[in-house]
Amino acid sequence: MQYIKRFSKLFEAREEKFYAINNSIFRLYNHMVLPLGPAKQNYFLSKKDTHKLFKFFNSYLIQWYSKRDKLNSKQWYAVICDEFLPVDKIPSSNMRNQIRKGLKNCEVKKIDAETMCNHGYEVYINAFKNYKSKNTKIISKNEFVKNIRTSDNFNDIIDYWGVFVNKKLVAFAENYIYDNLEVNYSIVKFDPKYLKYYTSYALFYKMNEYYLGDYSFEYVSEGYRSLSHETNIQNYLINKFKFKKFYLQLNVEYREPLKSILNLTYPFNKIFNFSKQLVSLYSLEKIRRENLPK
Repeated sequence: MQYIKRFSKLFEAREEKFYAINNSIFRLYNHMVLPLGPAKQNYFLSKKDTHKLFKFFNSYLIQWYSKRDKLNSKQWYAVICDEFLPVDKIPSSNMRNQIRKGLKNCEVKKIDAETMCNHGYEVYINAFKNYKSKNTKIISKNEFVKNIRTSDNFNDIIDYWGVFVNKKLVAFAENYIYDNLEVNYSIVKFDPKYLKYYTSYALFYKMNEYYLGDYSFEYVSEGYRSLSHETNIQNYLINKFKFKKFYLQLNVEYREPLKSILNLTYPFNKIFNFSKQLVSLYSLEKIRRENLPK
């Protein structure tokens, strides 16, 4: 698992907190501790491990995922694709036309960190104009550029892709590479003004072609199911590009007093619908309970 060493060095360069344990890396995201790595990897944490992570990150919950032959619930999943279809072999004529329009209108290619630093932030900011949620944290331009510049020596684990219309960068992707197993489409942003040029069709088609067709990675991933914010990208990829749900067991450990509060209030969770954060939390707990071994 060479990617663990490389991402550890990347996060050190970014001065970002992380914890390596049991051949896995864990990071803090929205007050939750989450693993970073392939969706098909089995993650494991003991009670002692979770205690260490709570102490290190001062978070209120830890999530990790594992594979089981039989799942009691199919509510938790990663969205992956393990097959590339050339445009002329895609069954839907409408889909073929949309991809061809995108490829005609746009230039899609891998780009370097300097291009991202100079032109990526405008796309990043414009992309948020399409988001309904107001809870998404927007980082500053300085932080955006700093993160990109520190990744300049890590092109073995990070790829940047750009979509250009009339030589203007109008969309980008930041992809994490986990050895020769998975490529995670970690961050994908589109300037909404240019979606009419079929930028999303062009980008995902070319990236799938490159990773699945040319370089034979086992699969690409768009990440895990989201409960905290609205997203249509996963449904789009499933409907358009043959992505599928890869079902997993969800494991969650809560810090006290949250654990006790959840146990007491869960039977009445439907009345706590005045906050998106609470709705997401109870939804997570529902899935966790459904996944418990029987």
